[in-house]
Amino acid sequence: MKYSLTSFRAFLIFVLSGFIFCFLLMVGFNAALDPLHVLRAPAAQDYYDTESRFGMPGLVLHNQAPDAVVGTSIVQDFDEVFYKHETGRALSRYLLTGGTAYEQRRMIETLLRAETPPELIIWGVAPTSFFAPGLESIRWDQFPEHLYTQQPSPLRYVASFQTFYRLLRQIPARLRGNSQSPEQRFKSTHEDAAGDAQNGSRIYKTYCGAQMGRRLARLGAYDYSLMHAQLEQNLRPILENHPEIAFTLFLPPYSLVQFAEFEKAGVLDEVLRFRTLLAALVKDYPHAALYDFGSDIPMISNLGDYHDGVHYGSATMQAMIAAMQDKRGWVENGNIKVQNERLRRAVQQGSPQIWHDAEDYCRAAGLEIKI
Repeated sequence: MKYSLTSFRAFLIFVLSGFIFCFLLMVGFNAALDPLHVLRAPAAQDYYDTESRFGMPGLVLHNQAPDAVVGTSIVQDFDEVFYKHETGRALSRYLLTGGTAYEQRRMIETLLRAETPPELIIWGVAPTSFFAPGLESIRWDQFPEHLYTQQPSPLRYVASFQTFYRLLRQIPARLRGNSQSPEQRFKSTHEDAAGDAQNGSRIYKTYCGAQMGRRLARLGAYDYSLMHAQLEQNLRPILENHPEIAFTLFLPPYSLVQFAEFEKAGVLDEVLRFRTLLAALVKDYPHAALYDFGSDIPMISNLGDYHDGVHYGSATMQAMIAAMQDKRGWVENGNIKVQNERLRRAVQQGSPQIWHDAEDYCRAAGLEIKI
């Protein structure tokens, strides 16, 4: 079968025309539906990308609340309704799942350059965020840096297949009409067995089988030598450049089990050193305060309120908000050393029972803990 030059040219024109048509169709959908809310502020009920790393840029640019809570997934379930009930102030929640210190800095800087930046920022400072290798480290190679700026390029946004892919991810929710309010978006859902809430087994099950070995290996892969540089590059500039903003930073209430894991991995001293460095840095800024919930032993020992070793539930979150209102847990006058020693003693005393209970749980589930 022979092909003429004319038919081949017609074929190329057809293919090119089809590509241009599909591209323009994609651009039209991106512009019309604006899946990441970069072009327009979201409605009272709207659709969101479930991956917060992509879902946040548009939201921070359209901030309206006077208060904002920011950080990694440790602030994921912060309750805006409870916060307003306790403080009388509206709160927006901005988080980066697994966000490194650099990624959080980019998000917070973008928030502070918004048309209406918040007056108060509550920052959950997760120590492990500042242990990432590299001062501009991006986790999982997924972070839309070009959107974390005061004026993202609308053309680049609507012409991006990544934007269209995020729109495609929303199709099931859009078809079902499952829109969300600002209070609902990006919150986790936990439907564990009732018995788990009594004995902390929601945490212990994350150590069964080979999971313990993987967790310890991950802690061993961090670069603890950079923690001071991470704080200097990715946290201090935010406090330094924005004296007009009130900052409330807090060390999160990781569960006692998580701190026992730090000890088992041989990095508890590094975590405690980070806490000391952070307290010393914040002390330089009168418009910033630091709260330490990690050394609140009753709080971190309430294992039934934890979804895993790191993420706490509503009872803990409400206790934290109440404590910040009453200035309980405020780090001042160098008392971080006392709090570090209190935490170290609790870990040393509690670790044997913690790992005994974890082994019993895993054995009952037909698994052994492998390291």
